[in-house]
Amino acid sequence: RELLPVRDFHYYIDRLTAVQNGFGDRIAIGEGRDVRSVPHPLSAAGRDVYRFRIADQVSVRIPSRPAPVKVYEVQVRPVDPSVPAISGSLTIAEGSGALTRARFTFTPASYVDPRVDNVTVSLEHGLWEDRHWLPYKQVLEVRREIPELDLPVGSMIRATLEVDEYTFNSDLDDVRFAARPVRRPEYNAADTTAFRSGLLDRMEAEGLTPVTMEQLQTEARQTVRDQLVSGLPRIRFYTDRFSSVLRANRAEGVYVGGGASFSPHPAVRVEGQVGLRTGPGRPAGAVRTSWSPPNHPGSELELELRARSLADLGPKPGASGAVTSGYALFGKESLLDPYFSTGATASWTRVLEGGGAFELKGAIDHHEAADQTWFLAPVGGSAVRPVRIIEEGTRFGAGMEYRRRWGGQDGWGTGAALGGAVDRWAGNTLLSGSFDLAGRLVSHDLGRQLAATLEAGGTLGDAPVQLLAFLGGRGTLPGHGFRDYVGKGYMLLSTEISHQAEPGWITARVIGGVGTTLGKPVLPETGGWTVETGAPPLGYIGVGIGTLHDLLRIDGAWGVGPRGTFELIISVDPRLGPYL
Repeated sequence: RELLPVRDFHYYIDRLTAVQNGFGDRIAIGEGRDVRSVPHPLSAAGRDVYRFRIADQVSVRIPSRPAPVKVYEVQVRPVDPSVPAISGSLTIAEGSGALTRARFTFTPASYVDPRVDNVTVSLEHGLWEDRHWLPYKQVLEVRREIPELDLPVGSMIRATLEVDEYTFNSDLDDVRFAARPVRRPEYNAADTTAFRSGLLDRMEAEGLTPVTMEQLQTEARQTVRDQLVSGLPRIRFYTDRFSSVLRANRAEGVYVGGGASFSPHPAVRVEGQVGLRTGPGRPAGAVRTSWSPPNHPGSELELELRARSLADLGPKPGASGAVTSGYALFGKESLLDPYFSTGATASWTRVLEGGGAFELKGAIDHHEAADQTWFLAPVGGSAVRPVRIIEEGTRFGAGMEYRRRWGGQDGWGTGAALGGAVDRWAGNTLLSGSFDLAGRLVSHDLGRQLAATLEAGGTLGDAPVQLLAFLGGRGTLPGHGFRDYVGKGYMLLSTEISHQAEPGWITARVIGGVGTTLGKPVLPETGGWTVETGAPPLGYIGVGIGTLHDLLRIDGAWGVGPRGTFELIISVDPRLGPYL
């Protein structure tokens, strides 16, 4: 009950049990609350609702049968995409006409719940006793979002069920039929059912968007070209993060923005945002267009145009946009070194099978220094740190990055990223590279976790100060001055051990890390760059607690090294940072 606080398990019955006979004449998902009354292609009503085309023929050899079993893959397309129907493929055995496999999604009119983005279904049947095609593996996935708001958050339920053992014609004692009626046990009652693996064992192995599901959705888009596969509206209010709607800092003052997204075609998406600030300067805005080629599942082309977009020093942000705004309003440590970026970026991303992804990008970017709007905090009136003045100019460049994830069923997961870029700045050529390696071990009940991250990066050439690596304080080395150390490169190791003392309410944690800058860059003589180059390795160690499933955190860290001190950190789960 603490792990899965679900009261109505009937809603999840088709995720937790095997689907019999490939659904009935009318397909329903979630007891009809997600999808309801969709005609099955093999039902009597299916002839009028669907168009059929044989796409492939395969002969399957089975050791117990003298002749191979022929199966036909039949593509199923709705005659009218505006009515409730499926779109996908069915594999049917020759002679018996038995359904051996089904892979499909639904037209938008099929969805009952307006929050449903899409539902995908994959059913596989195995041949038993040379004549029974029975459920072997099924995957049901339901994705939801807020229909009115296009936010970078949503929910997904994916259930994978495998059945690899059946017992036929077993003898049943007469007492089985003379006993008391079988009744449903009360919620949270003891269950002695034994499973080969735990409920959460595949969390690391299952990615959020595996290529197989992307291929299924792409096939549906190809067969329903004039309709969206998603059940969400085509035009929605949009923001890439909550701080793009409202934020505050000492350079922009108060920023208010908004945007919209438009999907004119299943493979095309357009996002736009614009905002006004109380501080000096022109309005800010960005337009992003993405295209997913129908014939290349897992590929995406993207073009972004931006004007006076807020940027920050690297390699890592001090905190999320929402937390940074709170600190700025109350005069706490300024967790942002702002400047503005105007330019364009074009990228191509390819998701590879096995958990990998490859990205190529090219960009032109003009950097503009920010003026200071607030010299005193709006709340409390304390003095704030001056804005550091960057080196203005235009950068031209191209880069690439490869990312890979590994995960198993034993509570472990690993991810790595390797990137490189070539840039031109003020007539100079810059070469940069980065490497990230992250891993974690999780106990079977998710109550204990060990996580570690190793990061490194650097730039060769006469790079402007805003492209250098800054360490110190929140985000990198807590317990040290915020971005008091700079180099042409850096190395940073971060570790965390956590334990759920009270599941959902109290999580205790121990944190620690070490980092150093590499190289001694030449800094501008003006602009507030009172930072140290060539610093020795620095470290930190601390403890903390979290609540509300570890979403809200309070940590205390002690800096290890010259000028190390104690720092109190109020934050949110780092996984939420990019969305705030």
